[in-house]
Amino acid sequence: MSIDFNSIIGLMSMRGLQTQQTLLAQANKRLATGLRINSASDDPAGLIAAASLHSSLAELDAESQTNERALVVTSIADGAMGQISDLLDQAKGLVAANASTGGLSDEERSANQVEIDAIMSSVDRLAQNTTFAGKPLLDGTATVSASGNSLSLPNVASDQLGKVTVDGVDYSLADIESGGSLDTTSTSTDSSTSSQVISAAIEDVATMRGTAGAFMQDQIQPRLDQLSAARELLVSSVSMIEDSDVAMDVSAQTRAQLLAAATTNALSYQLMKSLQSTSLMKAAHLDVRA
Repeated sequence: MSIDFNSIIGLMSMRGLQTQQTLLAQANKRLATGLRINSASDDPAGLIAAASLHSSLAELDAESQTNERALVVTSIADGAMGQISDLLDQAKGLVAANASTGGLSDEERSANQVEIDAIMSSVDRLAQNTTFAGKPLLDGTATVSASGNSLSLPNVASDQLGKVTVDGVDYSLADIESGGSLDTTSTSTDSSTSSQVISAAIEDVATMRGTAGAFMQDQIQPRLDQLSAARELLVSSVSMIEDSDVAMDVSAQTRAQLLAAATTNALSYQLMKSLQSTSLMKAAHLDVRA
Protein backbone atom coordinates (compact mmCIF):
# COMPACT_ATOMS: atom_id res chain seq x y z
CA MET A 1 0.00 0.00 0.00
CA SER A 2 1.38 3.46 -0.91
CA ILE A 3 0.81 6.92 0.53
CA ASP A 4 -1.40 9.30 -1.33
CA PHE A 5 1.19 11.84 -2.36
CA ASN A 6 -1.43 13.91 -4.09
CA SER A 7 -2.59 15.09 -0.67
CA ILE A 8 -1.10 18.36 0.58
CA ILE A 9 0.18 16.76 3.79
CA GLY A 10 1.88 13.94 1.87
CA LEU A 11 3.64 16.31 -0.53
CA MET A 12 4.78 18.64 2.25
CA SER A 13 6.03 15.72 4.31
CA MET A 14 8.09 14.28 1.43
CA ARG A 15 9.55 17.67 0.54
CA GLY A 16 10.41 18.32 4.18
CA LEU A 17 12.08 14.91 4.54
CA GLN A 18 14.21 15.46 1.43
CA THR A 19 15.26 18.91 2.66
CA GLN A 20 16.26 17.64 6.12
CA GLN A 21 18.17 14.69 4.64
CA THR A 22 20.13 17.12 2.46
CA LEU A 23 20.89 19.38 5.42
CA LEU A 24 21.84 16.39 7.55
CA ALA A 25 24.22 15.09 4.89
CA GLN A 26 25.82 18.54 4.60
CA ALA A 27 26.28 18.85 8.37
CA ASN A 28 27.74 15.33 8.58
CA LYS A 29 30.20 16.08 5.81
CA ARG A 30 31.37 19.31 7.45
CA LEU A 31 31.82 17.61 10.80
CA ALA A 32 33.68 14.69 9.22
CA THR A 33 36.12 16.87 7.22
CA GLY A 34 36.28 19.90 9.50
CA LEU A 35 35.74 22.07 6.42
CA ARG A 36 32.85 24.34 5.54
CA ILE A 37 33.74 24.24 1.83
CA ASN A 38 33.95 20.66 0.58
CA SER A 39 32.94 21.39 -3.01
CA ALA A 40 32.72 24.45 -5.21
CA SER A 41 28.94 24.58 -4.80
CA ASP A 42 29.26 25.09 -1.04
CA ASP A 43 30.67 28.61 -1.47
CA PRO A 44 32.02 29.56 -4.94
CA ALA A 45 33.26 33.00 -3.86
CA GLY A 46 34.82 31.59 -0.70
CA LEU A 47 36.54 28.86 -2.70
CA ILE A 48 38.15 31.45 -5.00
CA ALA A 49 39.30 33.56 -2.06
CA ALA A 50 40.71 30.53 -0.23
CA ALA A 51 42.61 29.39 -3.34
CA SER A 52 44.25 32.81 -3.61
CA LEU A 53 45.23 32.72 0.06
CA HIS A 54 46.66 29.22 -0.29
CA SER A 55 48.84 30.48 -3.15
CA SER A 56 50.11 33.31 -0.95
CA LEU A 57 50.79 30.83 1.84
CA ALA A 58 52.85 28.66 -0.50
CA GLU A 59 54.97 31.69 -1.45
CA LEU A 60 55.50 32.63 2.20
CA ASP A 61 56.46 29.08 3.11
CA ALA A 62 58.98 28.90 0.27
CA GLU A 63 60.55 32.20 1.30
CA SER A 64 60.65 31.12 4.94
CA GLN A 65 62.46 27.93 4.00
CA THR A 66 65.00 29.93 1.99
CA ASN A 67 65.64 32.28 4.89
CA GLU A 68 65.90 29.44 7.39
CA ARG A 69 68.39 27.71 5.11
CA ALA A 70 70.41 30.92 4.81
CA LEU A 71 70.38 31.23 8.60
CA VAL A 72 71.70 27.69 8.99
CA VAL A 73 74.43 28.18 6.38
CA THR A 74 75.60 31.44 7.94
CA SER A 75 75.53 29.89 11.41
CA ILE A 76 77.73 27.02 10.21
CA ALA A 77 80.22 29.48 8.73
CA ASP A 78 80.18 31.54 11.92
CA GLY A 79 80.78 28.44 14.03
CA ALA A 80 83.84 27.53 11.96
CA MET A 81 85.20 31.07 12.18
CA GLY A 82 84.67 30.95 15.94
CA GLN A 83 86.92 27.89 16.07
CA ILE A 84 89.51 29.73 13.99
CA SER A 85 89.34 32.67 16.38
CA ASP A 86 90.05 30.38 19.33
CA LEU A 87 92.97 28.80 17.48
CA LEU A 88 94.45 32.20 16.67
CA ASP A 89 94.23 33.22 20.32
CA GLN A 90 96.34 30.17 21.15
CA ALA A 91 98.76 30.99 18.35
CA LYS A 92 99.16 34.53 19.62
CA GLY A 93 100.24 33.24 23.01
CA LEU A 94 102.77 30.91 21.40
CA VAL A 95 104.15 33.67 19.18
CA ALA A 96 104.49 35.93 22.20
CA ALA A 97 106.24 33.15 24.13
CA ASN A 98 108.77 32.57 21.34
CA ALA A 99 109.35 36.30 21.05
CA SER A 100 110.79 36.28 24.56
CA THR A 101 114.55 35.90 24.40
CA GLY A 102 114.89 34.48 27.88
CA GLY A 103 113.41 31.60 29.80
CA LEU A 104 112.85 29.23 26.86
CA SER A 105 115.26 26.66 25.50
CA ASP A 106 115.64 26.03 21.79
CA GLU A 107 113.71 22.78 22.22
CA GLU A 108 110.80 24.61 23.84
CA ARG A 109 110.76 27.21 21.10
CA SER A 110 110.74 24.46 18.48
CA ALA A 111 107.89 22.73 20.29
CA ASN A 112 105.92 25.99 20.28
CA GLN A 113 106.55 26.36 16.56
CA VAL A 114 105.30 22.82 15.95
CA GLU A 115 102.08 23.78 17.76
CA ILE A 116 101.85 26.98 15.70
CA ASP A 117 102.18 24.90 12.54
CA ALA A 118 99.41 22.60 13.73
CA ILE A 119 97.19 25.61 14.36
CA MET A 120 97.85 26.99 10.86
CA SER A 121 97.06 23.56 9.43
CA SER A 122 93.77 23.49 11.36
CA VAL A 123 92.89 26.95 10.08
CA ASP A 124 93.46 25.84 6.49
CA ARG A 125 91.52 22.63 7.06
CA LEU A 126 88.53 24.58 8.41
CA ALA A 127 88.74 26.88 5.38
CA GLN A 128 88.68 23.94 2.99
CA ASN A 129 86.34 21.51 4.76
CA THR A 130 83.59 23.74 6.15
CA THR A 131 80.75 22.85 3.79
CA PHE A 132 76.98 22.76 3.46
CA ALA A 133 75.33 20.27 1.12
CA GLY A 134 78.76 19.51 -0.29
CA LYS A 135 79.57 23.13 -1.14
CA PRO A 136 82.50 24.89 0.58
CA LEU A 137 81.60 27.91 2.65
CA LEU A 138 84.90 29.52 3.66
CA ASP A 139 87.05 29.36 0.56
CA GLY A 140 85.87 32.72 -0.79
CA THR A 141 83.42 31.29 -3.35
CA ALA A 142 80.23 31.05 -1.30
CA THR A 143 77.42 33.59 -1.23
CA VAL A 144 74.36 33.33 1.00
CA SER A 145 71.18 34.93 -0.38
CA ALA A 146 67.77 35.40 1.20
CA SER A 147 64.84 37.71 0.39
CA GLY A 148 66.93 40.01 -1.80
CA ASN A 149 69.79 40.22 0.72
CA SER A 150 73.12 38.50 0.24
CA LEU A 151 76.37 37.88 2.08
CA SER A 152 79.64 36.87 0.47
CA LEU A 153 81.39 34.49 2.86
CA PRO A 154 85.14 35.12 3.23
CA ASN A 155 88.22 33.08 2.47
CA VAL A 156 89.76 32.22 5.85
CA ALA A 157 92.81 30.32 4.63
CA SER A 158 96.01 31.26 6.48
CA ASP A 159 97.45 33.05 3.46
CA GLN A 160 94.37 35.32 3.36
CA LEU A 161 94.37 36.35 7.02
CA GLY A 162 96.51 38.88 8.86
CA LYS A 163 97.74 40.67 5.78
CA VAL A 164 100.00 43.55 6.75
CA THR A 165 102.74 45.52 5.00
CA VAL A 166 105.90 46.29 6.96
CA ASP A 167 108.73 48.26 5.38
CA GLY A 168 107.28 47.61 1.94
CA VAL A 169 107.04 43.83 2.47
CA ASP A 170 103.66 42.03 2.50
CA TYR A 171 103.03 39.39 5.13
CA SER A 172 100.16 37.05 6.03
CA LEU A 173 99.37 34.46 8.66
CA ALA A 174 100.91 31.73 6.52
CA ASP A 175 104.34 33.36 6.93
CA ILE A 176 104.40 32.36 10.61
CA GLU A 177 104.62 28.67 9.73
CA SER A 178 107.90 26.80 9.81
CA GLY A 179 110.10 27.90 6.94
CA GLY A 180 108.08 31.08 6.47
CA SER A 181 109.53 34.54 6.60
CA LEU A 182 108.14 34.95 10.13
CA ASP A 183 109.11 31.52 11.51
CA THR A 184 109.25 32.15 15.25
CA THR A 185 112.31 29.91 15.71
CA SER A 186 114.39 31.94 13.26
CA THR A 187 116.80 34.42 14.81
CA SER A 188 116.19 36.80 11.91
CA THR A 189 112.45 37.02 12.53
CA ASP A 190 111.13 40.36 13.75
CA SER A 191 108.91 39.36 16.66
CA SER A 192 106.96 42.60 16.49
CA THR A 193 105.98 41.85 12.88
CA SER A 194 104.85 38.33 13.85
CA SER A 195 102.74 39.78 16.65
CA GLN A 196 101.30 42.37 14.28
CA VAL A 197 100.34 39.69 11.75
CA ILE A 198 98.66 37.44 14.30
CA SER A 199 96.76 40.41 15.80
CA ALA A 200 95.63 41.46 12.33
CA ALA A 201 94.43 37.90 11.65
CA ILE A 202 92.41 37.86 14.87
CA GLU A 203 90.88 41.21 13.94
CA ASP A 204 90.09 39.94 10.43
CA VAL A 205 88.19 36.96 11.77
CA ALA A 206 86.35 39.09 14.32
CA THR A 207 85.26 41.47 11.55
CA MET A 208 84.12 38.56 9.39
CA ARG A 209 82.10 37.09 12.25
CA GLY A 210 80.57 40.48 12.99
CA THR A 211 79.51 40.84 9.37
CA ALA A 212 77.94 37.36 9.40
CA GLY A 213 76.23 38.09 12.71
CA ALA A 214 74.78 41.35 11.41
CA PHE A 215 73.46 39.53 8.35
CA MET A 216 71.71 36.97 10.55
CA GLN A 217 70.42 39.40 13.17
CA ASP A 218 69.54 42.44 11.08
CA GLN A 219 68.46 40.90 7.78
CA ILE A 220 67.51 37.24 8.00
CA GLN A 221 65.86 37.07 11.43
CA PRO A 222 63.65 40.19 11.02
CA ARG A 223 62.41 38.85 7.70
CA LEU A 224 61.68 35.46 9.26
CA ASP A 225 59.70 37.18 12.03
CA GLN A 226 57.79 39.19 9.43
CA LEU A 227 57.04 36.08 7.39
CA SER A 228 55.86 34.24 10.49
CA ALA A 229 53.45 37.05 11.40
CA ALA A 230 52.14 37.26 7.83
CA ARG A 231 51.68 33.51 7.69
CA GLU A 232 49.74 33.53 10.95
CA LEU A 233 47.32 36.11 9.55
CA LEU A 234 46.89 34.21 6.28
CA VAL A 235 46.25 30.92 8.06
CA SER A 236 43.66 32.66 10.22
CA SER A 237 41.99 34.10 7.12
CA VAL A 238 41.90 30.71 5.40
CA SER A 239 40.47 29.15 8.53
CA MET A 240 37.69 31.74 8.67
CA ILE A 241 36.73 30.94 5.08
CA GLU A 242 37.20 27.18 4.92
CA ASP A 243 36.85 25.71 8.40
CA SER A 244 33.52 24.55 9.67
CA ASP A 245 31.85 26.01 12.74
CA VAL A 246 31.61 22.85 14.83
CA ALA A 247 29.03 24.24 17.25
CA MET A 248 26.82 25.48 14.41
CA ASP A 249 27.18 22.25 12.42
CA VAL A 250 26.40 20.08 15.44
CA SER A 251 23.32 22.21 16.03
CA ALA A 252 22.35 21.91 12.37
CA GLN A 253 22.92 18.15 12.47
CA THR A 254 20.74 17.74 15.56
CA ARG A 255 18.01 19.96 14.12
CA ALA A 256 18.00 18.07 10.82
CA GLN A 257 17.84 14.73 12.66
CA LEU A 258 14.89 15.89 14.76
CA LEU A 259 12.99 17.34 11.81
CA ALA A 260 13.71 14.28 9.69
CA ALA A 261 12.35 12.06 12.47
CA ALA A 262 9.27 14.26 12.80
CA THR A 263 8.68 14.18 9.05
CA THR A 264 9.12 10.41 9.01
CA ASN A 265 6.49 10.15 11.75
CA ALA A 266 4.16 12.33 9.68
CA LEU A 267 4.64 10.07 6.68
CA SER A 268 4.01 7.02 8.86
CA TYR A 269 0.78 8.63 10.04
CA GLN A 270 -0.24 9.21 6.44
CA LEU A 271 0.49 5.59 5.63
CA MET A 272 -1.62 4.39 8.56
CA LYS A 273 -4.53 6.60 7.46
CA SER A 274 -4.26 5.22 3.93
CA LEU A 275 -4.28 1.66 5.25
CA GLN A 276 -7.26 2.37 7.48
CA SER A 277 -9.21 3.97 4.63
CA THR A 278 -8.51 1.03 2.36
CA SER A 279 -9.59 -1.44 5.05
CA LEU A 280 -12.87 0.41 5.58
CA MET A 281 -13.54 0.49 1.85
CA LYS A 282 -12.94 -3.25 1.56
CA ALA A 283 -15.22 -3.93 4.53
CA ALA A 284 -17.99 -1.81 3.06
CA HIS A 285 -17.64 -3.55 -0.30
CA LEU A 286 -17.97 -6.94 1.38
CA ASP A 287 -21.12 -5.83 3.25
CA VAL A 288 -22.72 -4.66 0.06
CA ARG A 289 -22.02 -7.96 -1.64
CA ALA A 290 -23.45 -9.83 1.31
